[in-house]
Amino acid sequence: MDEEDIVFGIILSCSVFCALTVVLVLFYLYYQKNKNKFIKDKEDAELRHKNALMQSELEIQEQTLKHIGYELHDNIGQLITVAKIHSNALTKLHPTEHSLQAYDAISQALEELRALSKVLDHSQWIQESFEHILLRDRRRINQLGSMECIVSKEGEEPIIDSNIKIIIYRMIQEIITNAIKHSQCSILNIQMIFRPDLICFHISDNGIGFDMNEVKNNPDSGSGLLHILQRIKVIGGSIDIISNPEQGTLFKITYPIK
Repeated sequence: MDEEDIVFGIILSCSVFCALTVVLVLFYLYYQKNKNKFIKDKEDAELRHKNALMQSELEIQEQTLKHIGYELHDNIGQLITVAKIHSNALTKLHPTEHSLQAYDAISQALEELRALSKVLDHSQWIQESFEHILLRDRRRINQLGSMECIVSKEGEEPIIDSNIKIIIYRMIQEIITNAIKHSQCSILNIQMIFRPDLICFHISDNGIGFDMNEVKNNPDSGSGLLHILQRIKVIGGSIDIISNPEQGTLFKITYPIK
């Protein structure tokens, strides 16, 4: 074998090696691309599935709340109305201080029941503004006498999808309920911030606060917080929670209008 044959063999071997290397690299890149696409498609499918389950859960919850609202208004409301009529008749026959107090208490209970049934049934308030809804909640909270609720607004409220509005309000309700039940606060502050492309709700209290890590690691105590986090994901919003023991709590709900 002469020198030219040797050189030719080396060149041919290098060419084959380079060609195989290029093929392997291209195959690896193709494999990685399809692998990443498969992983992304799988993650997207899981996210769509979770969102669909969450949406179904929310729809069932809303239907249940609506049914409870009807039952409160139509059944218990009628019973209290009858009790109010009898109490009024008794007061006219025997106008004592106790009978007057009983009549006033029954009247107040009936008004509270009607307000509660309205809150439970979103079809009765969905056309109202957030300001109107939260001001009504403020009156109910302040009537409890255990804390002062302050509601403020910045900007003009934009129009958003009714389903988004329901989910945001249910989150706010959850936060308010937790504050009333657990925070031991004396002041509850609800601030609405509206922009053409963004709505924000800052809900803060001066209560005992909580340890975020402890709540996250305790499924029982953190179930309400977990529901809030799940709901905000469904609508594509975000929430920041700032809380420390004895330093109060701040929830920042943000929803970008698309």
